[in-house]
Amino acid sequence: MTHAFNNLGFLYYMGWGGKEDVPRAIALWTTAAKRGHDESQYHLGQAYEEGTGVPRSLVQAYAWYRASLVNSPAEEVKSSSKELDKRRQALVRLLGEMQVEQLGEAERMARGYIGKYPRTGDLKE
Repeated sequence: MTHAFNNLGFLYYMGWGGKEDVPRAIALWTTAAKRGHDESQYHLGQAYEEGTGVPRSLVQAYAWYRASLVNSPAEEVKSSSKELDKRRQALVRLLGEMQVEQLGEAERMARGYIGKYPRTGDLKE
């Protein structure tokens, strides 16, 4: 179900197949992210980094990007896929923009998200 939420969120975000609805996309990604879906966590990171559909927050963006990396499927971690590289690059990009205090807050938030929203089972149901 979480994979479906992620994909539907992407369709709403892009406006493919209907009218663009960014708030609905954010809501769907948030639901899936809180169920441990790594791709939705990454999309939330992007939304917070860009300030699209949510207030811009580098702290939130960093936390969701970190959660998405930790919750990536083991087979992706082993292959060091382009998807993981894209997530790592997002973190590096944010590090260049964040103040030290923000980084500390972002790391605390990321650890909280990782603990509260771990990847569970097969999320592509």
